[in-house]
Amino acid sequence: MKVLQLCLKVPFPPNDGGRIAMYNMQKSWWSNDVQVKVLTFNTIKHRVQLDQLPSDYLQKSTIEGVFLDNQVKVVDALKALLNGESYNIKRFISEEFTDKLKAILQRETFDVVQLESLYMAPYIETIRQFSKAKIVFRPHNIEYKIWERLIKNQINPIKKTYLRILTKQLKKYEQSVLNKVDLLLPLTWEDAQELTNMHCRKSMMVLPI
Repeated sequence: MKVLQLCLKVPFPPNDGGRIAMYNMQKSWWSNDVQVKVLTFNTIKHRVQLDQLPSDYLQKSTIEGVFLDNQVKVVDALKALLNGESYNIKRFISEEFTDKLKAILQRETFDVVQLESLYMAPYIETIRQFSKAKIVFRPHNIEYKIWERLIKNQINPIKKTYLRILTKQLKKYEQSVLNKVDLLLPLTWEDAQELTNMHCRKSMMVLPI
């Protein structure tokens, strides 16, 4: 079995919740003789020198990274707002990442492509176009719920209104993704129930970290 794991940030070193989740998944695959290929964003906030990762990890993951400047930009945020697009998601759409993904799918065959977090969902169409692999979506969180909590803690009425718009757009996008994949792997039973409430009709299996 061969898996392509699409990651929001470099999974190593496993020093925060997201990285621990992704790295532990890799370890589980390796222990079951599953071949793993990692394609990841390398963001400003979580920048890692890939060539300085442990040689054993580089060999087993055959990791490739694409730099992403996903910092919040006022002009881009306003454009997304005017176009009715989710800026939360738009910040993770990269032409370079798409090209790299296409190249990998054209030269290698995978049984599964796993999306680590909602922010990798923009690449579903590319996967479907260039691969017959099953697409597995592993939501690390119910993302719009996080933003709902931000609204409650926001005092400024203008910012509060903007956060409501962002949250509504994010929820709409999150719901639109659920039935485009083949399997979902939520981390908790609570998340699984929320996904069901969001009209997810696909198979689910709760897979804690």
